[in-house]
Amino acid sequence: MATRDVGGIEGLQEKQNVLQHEKSLGCQAVKEKSGTEEFGEESFASAISRNKKLRLGLRLVIGFVLLLAVLGCVAGSKLTLVALANKLRHVTVNQTKQELKDRSTDISRLYWQLVIILVLPHCLTFVRSAVVGVIGKTRKAHPWPRRSALIAGALSSVLEVVAMSVFVFSVLCYLTPLLALLSMQPVFAAQFVLDIYYTPSRCRPRWNHRNGHYENLDHAERSLLDMSDEYRTGPELGVHKFNQRIRDCFGAILDNKIVKIVAFFLQVVGTGAIIATLVLTHKPDLDHHIPVIALPLSLVTLGALWSHRFQEFLLQAPQRNQRNPETVCERDGAADSSARYKANFLNSFYRIVLYPVLAYGVFRLIHSNKDIDPWAASTLHLLGTGSDLTLFVAHILTSFFGYVFAWTACLMTLRTIGFALPLLLSTPVALLTGLIVPYFEEFSREHFSKFNSLNYAVIGLWFVVYLGQVLGIAYYLCTKNNLILSQDSDMFLNPHYESVFLEQYLSLNRQVDKYSNNMQVTFDGHLSEPAPYSFAPQCTAENVREMRQMLKSINRMSEWYADQRKLNGKRKDDTVESHIFFDGAVNGGQLTQYAIQLLSLVSECLLGVEIRSGTRKETYYGQSMSWQVGERKMTFTVHFKDNLKVKEKKRWSQVMYMN
Repeated sequence: MATRDVGGIEGLQEKQNVLQHEKSLGCQAVKEKSGTEEFGEESFASAISRNKKLRLGLRLVIGFVLLLAVLGCVAGSKLTLVALANKLRHVTVNQTKQELKDRSTDISRLYWQLVIILVLPHCLTFVRSAVVGVIGKTRKAHPWPRRSALIAGALSSVLEVVAMSVFVFSVLCYLTPLLALLSMQPVFAAQFVLDIYYTPSRCRPRWNHRNGHYENLDHAERSLLDMSDEYRTGPELGVHKFNQRIRDCFGAILDNKIVKIVAFFLQVVGTGAIIATLVLTHKPDLDHHIPVIALPLSLVTLGALWSHRFQEFLLQAPQRNQRNPETVCERDGAADSSARYKANFLNSFYRIVLYPVLAYGVFRLIHSNKDIDPWAASTLHLLGTGSDLTLFVAHILTSFFGYVFAWTACLMTLRTIGFALPLLLSTPVALLTGLIVPYFEEFSREHFSKFNSLNYAVIGLWFVVYLGQVLGIAYYLCTKNNLILSQDSDMFLNPHYESVFLEQYLSLNRQVDKYSNNMQVTFDGHLSEPAPYSFAPQCTAENVREMRQMLKSINRMSEWYADQRKLNGKRKDDTVESHIFFDGAVNGGQLTQYAIQLLSLVSECLLGVEIRSGTRKETYYGQSMSWQVGERKMTFTVHFKDNLKVKEKKRWSQVMYMN
């Protein structure tokens, strides 16, 4: 017996040792497994961080390449245009009639090269608009502009053609290359005047860290932004609010009336300085009064025609009730109210027809005292050879690819480094290139040999004009960031570019932030329809704790509604409602246990609500019960779906359309 006991004890000890050994092996295996998992998690996290760094580095490289491409193309477009106009100046200004007759072929060639430069962008826009909006598969999705926009488009085409012809043939072809380069900058003055007039006192939302909500918003917008912050917690919310303050501060500085007034003043001072330079330094035998009058008139006309408000007016489509339903473009659930393609199709056609006629008339009017007829020469020598042809082809290529690269930068959301920065730096780079590069030696040689006492003054007035441009136009370049791979309408107002004013037109044609535009609408206190706020959860078979949390959230929403009415004077026609959609809550007219469980918690969780005070209705989908919650009597409705009346798996979005 003892032996049996001993054997039994030894057997138990052996089993215990085996179990401990297996346990130790299992712990070691678990440790090895956990170590492997930790190593896998660490390697996965490090791989993610490496991918983020790789994407950031690749993005910076692409942005830097686009910066150089856009900057080089825009600066090259300026230099080649001014150099080509300077060649026409040499063969037309201060020449005898015999010399003009001997150089008639050169005059005709340079004249037609400049006309082609003016017309070619409109030809490309005409083809693009025709393919997309007129003869393409999506032609029914793009409406025609309204009647007033059609009339305004035709009149603006005439004014733009005349203003561009006057600027090219009387300003660029009269001034020295350096002054001609500076004369393009004050075109923003008209846009600044409109900004000063239409910019209200409140324009952008700002986060008030004391009150804990957004200012300068109506209540619907504020509630949406505040509710979006509820899903951010801890450091994420802090970083979000810090970035919001930085963006609001930057936007408020750029979109400020004082800044716009200063920018307009600098542009006017710079234009006046250029005109004063013309008057003080002209030769006695030259008609200096022509560019003195043509410069401000052409710049004001072009600036007003290219302003945001006028361009948006030209792209307006008829109201929805006046349009054919087949011509409504549905995108992201909303109708596209812009007639950008068909409006540009018509306006480009007008300009293609008008440029050869009106440009010829302007050229003949400017040189009315000289026997110059650019149409008299043979068309065989219009393109020419040598430096003229090089400048002509280089300008066409640089202006076109400058627009393409800028469009690509906006498409890839490289707005700052690939679009805004090169456009702001293009004029200084073009100026320095013209003064340094030997190919453009006429910039420095002709200017500094002619204007001995005004050399530094001209550089100073350029800085004044450039500073006004940066202060006024940076808002359009830096405050709008479209989504990646956005449509062209989200990036630019018109599918068009101007080769003469490439930098200026791209800056004005940039689509401004639609959200900030909505902030500039002042509420007048009247709405045609109420603005509802809805809270609509869905229930199936939740437990008591989940139902209690949901009802308490509804009660807090009613308290928020009452507080907003007290603090901010909420509009009387605004309504806040709460709905609960309960699946399978009724079976043959009888409430199920989950529905009864929810009703038993109503009086406990909702302020001032009694079960018997509610309203009960028989509906097409089952039943519904409603109460008035809180001090402001927020409507609270529970919709009970009867599976005998409605198919069990039918969604509530389909159920509500059955009524």
